[in-house]
Amino acid sequence: MLTFNVDFSRCHSYDYGDTGDMVCRLSHHSRATLSDVQDPYLEVPEAATYELSSCYNVSIECGAVDMIARIRTSKMFNGKVYAKGSPKSCAVDVKNSLDFELRMNYNDLECNVRQQGAGRYINDVIIQHHSMIVTSSDLGLAVTCQYDLTNKTVSSDADLGVKGDIEPALSEEVIVDSPNVVMRITSRDGGDIMRTAEVGDPLALKFEIVDAQSPYEIMVRELVAMDGTDNSEITLIDSRGCPTDHFIMGPIYKSSLSGKVLLSHFDAFKFPTSEVVQFRALVTPCMPSCEPVQCDQEDISGELKSLISLDVKNVK
Repeated sequence: MLTFNVDFSRCHSYDYGDTGDMVCRLSHHSRATLSDVQDPYLEVPEAATYELSSCYNVSIECGAVDMIARIRTSKMFNGKVYAKGSPKSCAVDVKNSLDFELRMNYNDLECNVRQQGAGRYINDVIIQHHSMIVTSSDLGLAVTCQYDLTNKTVSSDADLGVKGDIEPALSEEVIVDSPNVVMRITSRDGGDIMRTAEVGDPLALKFEIVDAQSPYEIMVRELVAMDGTDNSEITLIDSRGCPTDHFIMGPIYKSSLSGKVLLSHFDAFKFPTSEVVQFRALVTPCMPSCEPVQCDQEDISGELKSLISLDVKNVK
C-alpha cells in the first residue's frame, strides 16, 4: 500500500483504489469544502472515498437554577459552543479539547432559555468548529430539562408512648418521591427527634428534602390536626400557607441552615376525646424556588403538591 505525504492534521477524507491497486490517498477536502462543486468526486469502479467525521456524546445536567450541556467528541475540537443567538454573551471557547460544557442559567436573558409549561425548560445549543464563522459542518442541538411536579399521596401511622395525663408525643418519618420529603416532630430548634412529650412542651414540625442537591424547594399548606376517633379536625395552616391560630401553630419558615428545610413551632397538644392525634399536610415542590406569600408580615413560600400524613396514637 502506498500513502502519499499529507498534513495529517488537515486530513478530512481519504480514498482507496482510485489511482491504482493498494493506493490510499489522504485529502484536506470534505463534502463541506466541495459544496460549490457540482460533481466533486469521479465514479471509479472498485474505488471508494471515505470522509472522516466526529462523533458527539451530549448529556444534559438539570440543576436548581440552570442546565449544563456536556459534550464529548471523538476528535480533538477547536471552536466554540454557545446558546443559539448568543455567540458572544452565552458561549465557551474551546481549544484542543475532547470534553467541554456550556452552563445556561434559567434567569440569564443572554442564554435565552425558554420555559414551556410548569417545570419544562428548553434551549438550542450550537457546536461551531471555527472560532469566528459558521460553516455547514457545525451542529445544532435541542436540549430540554423536565422537572417532575406531579402530585403524589402517601400516609403513615406511628405508635408512640407519652407521659402524664394529657400528653401527645410525635415522631414519624414520611417519604414522598419527586422530591423525597420527610416530616418529623423535633425539638424547637429542629434538632433532636422527639419520641415523648407532655402537653405544652415546645416542639417543631420539620419538613425536609432528603437530597441536599435537589433542584427543588418546597411549600407546605393545609396542615391539619385530626382526632383519629371521631374525625374531628382543626386546620393549623390554611390553603395560602398561613397559620390560622398563632397560639397553636406558628408560621412556616425556611431554616437558616438550608433552603431545603421548613420549620413551624408549636406546643404539644391533644384532643380531649381521643388518644389519637393525626397530622396531614399538603406539600408542593417548586422549581427553582417557591413564590413568597405574605402572612401577617412574615414571608413563607410555595405551591400545592403532595399529601403527607403523620398519625400519633396511644396518647394518654
